[in-house]
Amino acid sequence: MVRQRTVRLRETVFPTPRTRSNGLYVRYVFGTAFFLPSNGLHVRYAIPLAAREEIIITRNGTPVAKLVGFPEKTAYGERFSSAEIIMEKAEKYPDSLGMATYEEFRALYRDSEERYEYIDGQIFMLSSPKTAHQYALMELSVQFYSWFAGKSCRPFMAPYEIELRRKADGSIHVVQPDLMVICDLEQHLNEEDSYTGVPSLVVEILSESTRRKDLICKLNLYLTCGVQEYWIVNPLTREVTVYFFQNEDIANQATFRTGEKASSFLFPGLPADVGRLFRSLCFSTRPVSLQTAPLWPNWSKPAC
Repeated sequence: MVRQRTVRLRETVFPTPRTRSNGLYVRYVFGTAFFLPSNGLHVRYAIPLAAREEIIITRNGTPVAKLVGFPEKTAYGERFSSAEIIMEKAEKYPDSLGMATYEEFRALYRDSEERYEYIDGQIFMLSSPKTAHQYALMELSVQFYSWFAGKSCRPFMAPYEIELRRKADGSIHVVQPDLMVICDLEQHLNEEDSYTGVPSLVVEILSESTRRKDLICKLNLYLTCGVQEYWIVNPLTREVTVYFFQNEDIANQATFRTGEKASSFLFPGLPADVGRLFRSLCFSTRPVSLQTAPLWPNWSKPAC
């Protein structure tokens, strides 16, 4: 007797990079293939589970599909055609997963271990950052932490989710900035220990996958949601651009390069040594013999 497990299918299903069916196929019911069960059973657990037992997918209590292990051949000894198999190639996913309502986004976020952002009705999945991104983030965080120590404002690093509302239409947006400065934390903490206010300063570090979103979508979002200052750190050009917002407009801006100290319009005296943010890209990879190598490298002089 084949073991069976029943799961409930939500009304709204989003295709995410987790919804791969390598080694699996779905039997069609009523002409529709369902491949993302919910109710606590994530697809990453459903895939190996289906190799041992059948998974019956239901909607409103009615069975609509069955997820089973993938046999090499049909009952008649024939191989399955490509049209009968749900597959995905290992390719680069776009940064946006499509349009959705805020409620649909929350349903996806609640049932997933991935990190997402929700901007202007679009869902963006946050990928794992590269070394240059993390190096710049750590260096800038240390400089911010040292300067804000003992002050009423506090810096926070990602992952830290915040909800923003546009003043014009009240629309809700959910983002996880790389770094932010919050000056009203105690006044805007809810019962779930989540921050519900608006950061005074936000920092985003560019990468290939987030460049368009950070330079266009988030610039406009922060401008219209009450953020007062926006820093964009660009590891590719080794520059830091600072935007100062007033009355939903760019009141001032400045770009700082290696050898300079980025300064804040909102927090006078806040220093940020631009060269330190990108120093990891300067170290030479030339082999050095043990006889000539110094006991301690001179970090103050990059070898680029």
